[in-house]
Amino acid sequence: NKAIYDQSRFKLVATYSNQSSNIDLGFNIIEGSEEVRADGRTLTRGQDYTIDYFMGEVSIINEDYLQPGVDLEVLYESNEIFQLD
Repeated sequence: NKAIYDQSRFKLVATYSNQSSNIDLGFNIIEGSEEVRADGRTLTRGQDYTIDYFMGEVSIINEDYLQPGVDLEVLYESNEIFQLD
């Protein structure tokens, strides 16, 4: 049934604390599923950040959001690497 492959059963939310412009989310992020926020404001892909969906890495490219005290939040979904029956 193709429909079972079109929907994720899990939604992952990560909390991460670091002073790097790169955020590692893990492998196989579903393309377009991410929402990146800084202090509650939704950021724009290509303007404020870039994302490598396969490697699961978000890079903050707008230096305004790399300042100390800025609260970054990344919401995303990922595909399962293994399926257990």
